[in-house]
Amino acid sequence: MDNSKKIFYVLFIASIVTNIGSGMIASLLGMYSKTLGATGLQLGIIYSGISFSRAILSPPIGKLSDEKGRKAFLIFGLLAYTLISFGYIYAKTAWGLIIVGLLHGAAAAFVLPIAFAYIGDITPIGKEGEYLGTFGISLFIGWAIGPILGGVIADVLGYKEAFLGMGILSFASLVITFFMLPESENIKKDGNSISYKSILKDRLLVVVLSVRFLHLITISSIVTFVPIFALSINLSLSQIGTILMLNILVMGLLQQPFGKLADRANRINMLIIGGIIASAGLMGIPFSTNFLQLLFWNMVMAIGSALSFPTTNAIMTVKGRTTGMASVMAVFNFAMSAGMALGPLIAGVIYDEMGLSWVFVVLSVISTLGLLLVYPFMRKTPDLSF
Repeated sequence: MDNSKKIFYVLFIASIVTNIGSGMIASLLGMYSKTLGATGLQLGIIYSGISFSRAILSPPIGKLSDEKGRKAFLIFGLLAYTLISFGYIYAKTAWGLIIVGLLHGAAAAFVLPIAFAYIGDITPIGKEGEYLGTFGISLFIGWAIGPILGGVIADVLGYKEAFLGMGILSFASLVITFFMLPESENIKKDGNSISYKSILKDRLLVVVLSVRFLHLITISSIVTFVPIFALSINLSLSQIGTILMLNILVMGLLQQPFGKLADRANRINMLIIGGIIASAGLMGIPFSTNFLQLLFWNMVMAIGSALSFPTTNAIMTVKGRTTGMASVMAVFNFAMSAGMALGPLIAGVIYDEMGLSWVFVVLSVISTLGLLLVYPFMRKTPDLSF
């Protein structure tokens, strides 16, 4: 087996294992924080803190990875994941969870953008959507299994045992990566990594990063507030985990076909259509009164999100070949994390001031208006089908 295939398969397996653990935590953290007396704003800060620290650290870590290598950064991040799981177990207050979340986000800056940079390094020209879409399946498999596994463990054993499960899975991924993953051979050594100034001058990057930022503001409400809404209509933890699992599983199954489509179709159209569909699904959530209705609107969101994910990753991979793969992936991760940091804060304030149902309505409107504002700039951007 050549190095490229080995890198892909090892990272694919390690990504599944790691993201099962992350999915377990993400789906339970909101409900667990409520048992510690967290307010809506504190709940938003917990999730926003994870994304905030990841956003701040991703760009410098990406630049260093382009200059120093990939594997050491990935190993460090997975080790930190393993240790941080114990922090969730021993946190006694909402503010304790906020501190642990900040550390969790810092560790994530060493994992996700570096893993995608690895895959970008080995992707053939013209197959960016296919390769990144296929690798994206690993994230969604992990995120699909994680919530239902976490829900079952929490139902049967308790929340703390679920957090311990994240640590065990992160350690397993660490072992796989340490012993089996080769170093990337396509690392940019000339120090010519991307700068903020160059981003502002690159219309394509600005457009894509803006769309992704707006999308993540709204999508971040799924993990944070859909479980709380589901509890309000008397669904069990296992049913909540099933909804989150199927949402993510559908996105995962669509990654490869939509990735191949992104290698042939106009990527502007894919981004716009995906955003509209996802916003419609978000708007429908507060009108749900039972399990099947909530599941349906989550499936609508999943299809819309699946359209945009491999498309944006493909564009970033093309840009990464000339500016530093990890640097571009890290800046992309910055935009995603900034959206995920801001989204729960906005949602938390809406929840406290207006009520739970309005969280989904207002965020859907924000997403739609954002697409309308960005669309004129998209039309002036060169064809994104490559």
